[in-house]
Amino acid sequence: MSVLAFDESVKREIKKVVDYANLNIYKLDDILDMWNKQMITPSEIPEHLACVPFRMICYFLVDHPNKGRCHYFHIEPDAWGILPDKAELEYIVKEFGIENTLFDMHITIDKKNKVTNIILPFNTRYRNS
Repeated sequence: MSVLAFDESVKREIKKVVDYANLNIYKLDDILDMWNKQMITPSEIPEHLACVPFRMICYFLVDHPNKGRCHYFHIEPDAWGILPDKAELEYIVKEFGIENTLFDMHITIDKKNKVTNIILPFNTRYRNS
């Protein structure tokens, strides 16, 4: 299990990313445009990126027609090429100010691109479906 402790400078960086995400909320059409390479992805926008100890995290918000507003995370491997474990993911989500429970159904691992993705709905009723 990884042990993380974000200092005040990292917490300030996270706050900037969260503030930016709250002002720049994506719609489902935006996601489709990104998949079709008609729009840059949030991971290409520095304001969506937080550099935390040994990792880069991309955070943004998306309004889904069926899930409602969701938190999105793309988390890269650490400096040694290791993806975060569940405890580290839970710590990261809480440091981004999210109190919702992180269930396994919210986490996907893209082995090809070596990235962990989290899609966590704001609406807690959805999390159990």
